[in-house]
Amino acid sequence: MTHSTRRTLYTVTFVAGLFIVGLQSADARPRFLSVFKEFYPDRSETAKCAICHPSTKKTERTEYGMAVDEALGEKNVKDDEAIKKALKKAEGKLPKK
Repeated sequence: MTHSTRRTLYTVTFVAGLFIVGLQSADARPRFLSVFKEFYPDRSETAKCAICHPSTKKTERTEYGMAVDEALGEKNVKDDEAIKKALKKAEGKLPKK
């Protein structure tokens, strides 16, 4: 295998890996937003990730986001009922419309 062929193969593999990792992180918690919209139908039109995250860094959280996180008690919760309970528990921190 020539040097340029090997370099191309490495580049394609690297880009594919980034794409796969990106897909996984992008799909990490869309359930939270959909449950939020279901739980608060009056906010469903304006609900966005910024309710819990003040910036594009998903590790940063608003006061409400921290309260939901604490109420969940663990990461990557997928159970809708557990998410609803956490939303209800954190309701006092929810920003006004």
